Amino acid sequence: MSLTRPPDNATKSHARPEALGIPTHPRHIMPRRMDLWAGYERALVEIEHNRRRQLRADNYAQEARHGAFSAFLRALSNSCSAIVAEAHPNGWGKSNPPQDIPEVQVVASGPGSGKSTAAKAFAVTVTRTTEANGFPLGCVLLVHHVHTANVAHSELEALLPGRVAVFTAENDAERGAIRKPAFTADELETYPVLVTTHEFYKQIRGHKARMFTRAGLTLPRVLTFIDEKVEEIQTFDTTMKIVEEVCEFVQRHEEWNEALLFAVKELQGFVMQKRYDDLAWETPAHDPEGWGAAQRTRWFTTDEAGRYMRFQGTNGADDRFKNVFGFGRSLAEGRAFIQRRNGGNRGTHFVGYERAVPQVTGMVLLDASADIDGSGDLCPWRKLAQSPLERYDRLDVVHVQSIASRSLARWLQDPAHREPYAQHVLDVVQRQVEPGQKALIVCKKALVEAKGVRNWSEHMVQFSMRPRERMSQQEATGDDLSSAFPWTYEGRQLGLTWYGGYGIGANDWREADVVLLFDYHYLPQRIVIATAQGLMGHNATEGILGPTQHDKTAHPHVEALSTGHLLRWLKQMAMRGKAREFDADAVRGKQKLVVTGDIVTLVENFDALFPGAMLRHEPTALDHEAEHLSKLAYALMTPGLEDTVSASRRIAELMGVEWRNVSSDLRKDRSWTGLLRGLRWEYVSRPGRAGSFFKRSNEERT
Repeated sequence: MSLTRPPDNATKSHARPEALGIPTHPRHIMPRRMDLWAGYERALVEIEHNRRRQLRADNYAQEARHGAFSAFLRALSNSCSAIVAEAHPNGWGKSNPPQDIPEVQVVASGPGSGKSTAAKAFAVTVTRTTEANGFPLGCVLLVHHVHTANVAHSELEALLPGRVAVFTAENDAERGAIRKPAFTADELETYPVLVTTHEFYKQIRGHKARMFTRAGLTLPRVLTFIDEKVEEIQTFDTTMKIVEEVCEFVQRHEEWNEALLFAVKELQGFVMQKRYDDLAWETPAHDPEGWGAAQRTRWFTTDEAGRYMRFQGTNGADDRFKNVFGFGRSLAEGRAFIQRRNGGNRGTHFVGYERAVPQVTGMVLLDASADIDGSGDLCPWRKLAQSPLERYDRLDVVHVQSIASRSLARWLQDPAHREPYAQHVLDVVQRQVEPGQKALIVCKKALVEAKGVRNWSEHMVQFSMRPRERMSQQEATGDDLSSAFPWTYEGRQLGLTWYGGYGIGANDWREADVVLLFDYHYLPQRIVIATAQGLMGHNATEGILGPTQHDKTAHPHVEALSTGHLLRWLKQMAMRGKAREFDADAVRGKQKLVVTGDIVTLVENFDALFPGAMLRHEPTALDHEAEHLSKLAYALMTPGLEDTVSASRRIAELMGVEWRNVSSDLRKDRSWTGLLRGLRWEYVSRPGRAGSFFKRSNEERT
């Protein structure tokens, strides 16, 4: 932690940290636990009162609040200790040195359990209990979206009038704010509580959100609440075509900037040289001489490069500049690698990565899926708080085979596939959503942006509007564009969002009777590898990218992160509807969930995702196109099957195969055991005429 007091004169500017007035023990800074608890309960009641609700008193709600409080208290204690340790390195700091990598407290209670509300209440409590002692113990709440930030500001401002700031791209007084209140970045440190976005916190002005000044003393904010998982590691993914486009733009518009021109030309030369090669994965270790271009791209690490990249972003450019400039910076700093498919004939990607979020003391992650996101082994500094158990007995999960025959991202690249896929979505909606019900569709952004798709594209405009466009249209037409379910489709009220867009943590669709998840949100393996490298603090010649790891994608960290990312989005988006609510027995609300992603992945992880829920498969004509392991799952999920069933006769018949032709490969599949365990079946291999069979296991679904 860095302690600063703005000097009144030259003499004070050279004062030792002890002269700043920091006590010699954290107990003189940190409020008493009993005072914090009393203030926390009071603030919770006030927040719920302002929402015209009563604070829940059931066991689940109380356990969730207690678990969150304990995590917040540990984070606050760590921050107060670090402040004193830095001010008194030979005193408290000698026996209690700051952590090399600060702990991050993680609150992973379920969606809708009140994590964000608890964080707001604790921020209010810290502000109220420390105002008298003069020490600037400030808090910051980081959220994904501008709308969420402004809602949080309104709630906090009601309890702390004049002491809460909100800062987003739409609340920036220096850059054409379109929301009120508006603030400048320089005044943020004067507010004890700040609400801002993940994106601002990661950018060049983000340091202005990390400090709080009171009575001339400036300290790091003692609590940083991260509402939902933040992109700790920023990845950059570009191709030769995109680099050439950026280079051409620069040559046309920036001919006067010699440093910029030189850097982009060097980068272009590097990617042209490295487009083709037999290596599927290449790092600087494979060709030190060829990667010497890294030293000639140092300009990308300068502040000027950062300003130019952000300028292009604010002027409506897409992610091309961010990815090209980010890769150039990563190349110069030793965090870049290359992935080729078929020697480059089927594509070459140039990938970079860097830590986007500083690791500071006092961070608290509020993320319902943190326990399944696959980052546990990579991030030992994350400390998972105890959360109450919950059940999903009223969640009806229906699986439907997808129409996509391979990777959906690649499948949708073919324009001929977009209309059939959109029709597939509407067919599933018709079968699974009753007239009069409200439903949320979650799909790929590429489908939302597809043009000229009959009965589809004309409805997507209302979902893909940017905030400024939405506000302009609402002012021009007077239409209410705030409805969460604006699309009326054959008597059904539909909302829609896409993977990677607005949704995680949102309450907008809490009245949805049905949530439909169309396929899964996969990350490319190259991005997973880059993320793992960044989390472990490795450069591009270490760890997974090191010379001893031959199969990069088979590394356990890559598999854990890849699956964890998929499960996180599955659970988070599944819980956007009525299942967000829970009763006094911690049982989630009644909701249907429709999933069209891979059945095997769903079954293997079902108990961890939705304990107590029931899973069924809806047979369709598409089932015969599924892979054999998926067909086995469908067969074993057939209603009315006996407790013991012949593999070579009944199961083979349901699968439409000869058992002897597929059994060996099925049993060798790495998911064989997990699939049977998830479906509560056992396989008994038996020679002779009777043959092998499946029998139901005695294990009860958790």
